[in-house]
Amino acid sequence: MFRLKSGELRINHVAVKDIVKQSASGIDGLRKSGSLIRTKEDGIEISVLCQLDEGVGPSLISEKIRDTVTRDIEQYSGIRVKEVKVLLSPQRWDFTAKKK
Repeated sequence: MFRLKSGELRINHVAVKDIVKQSASGIDGLRKSGSLIRTKEDGIEISVLCQLDEGVGPSLISEKIRDTVTRDIEQYSGIRVKEVKVLLSPQRWDFTAKKK
C-alpha cells in the first residue's frame, strides 16, 4: 500500500512486474528480461534481469531500461520508483526454474 496525495494505492507485485515487462519489451537489443520488486516505505526498488542480443552495448541499454521502467511505473501507477537496478546476464542464462 502506498499513500498518495489523493489517497491510498494498493497494487500487487504481479501488476508492477507486468508494467516492467511491457516497458522492457519495446527496447531494441534486449533478448529476455525478468524482474524482482521490493516494496520500501518511500517507493519501490526494481531489479531487472536482462539478457542482451549479441553486439549490443550494455551501458546504453541499461540506461534506457532504467529510464523507461521508471517513467512507465510512475506514470501508470503513481508509485515513486526509488531505484532500478539492471542486472545483465550471459547469453546462456535460462530464466526457467529448474525442477529437482
